[in-house]
Amino acid sequence: MFGIAWTVVCLARTRLTPRPPFEGEVAAVAAVAYVRRWWVLTAIALAQLMLILDNTHRM
Repeated sequence: MFGIAWTVVCLARTRLTPRPPFEGEVAAVAAVAYVRRWWVLTAIALAQLMLILDNTHRM
């Protein structure tokens, strides 16, 4: 939920102030997106692993 609001704020800010972003800002945004994607993929993988272990335990 917070991520959606933050994206909207960033989009509104870039629309209101058309300026070239700083290199550090671009790197920070890319790093945050990469970490968030890695975290989501890890959470999905863990959930699948727990489901598999739960199913094998019931057998």
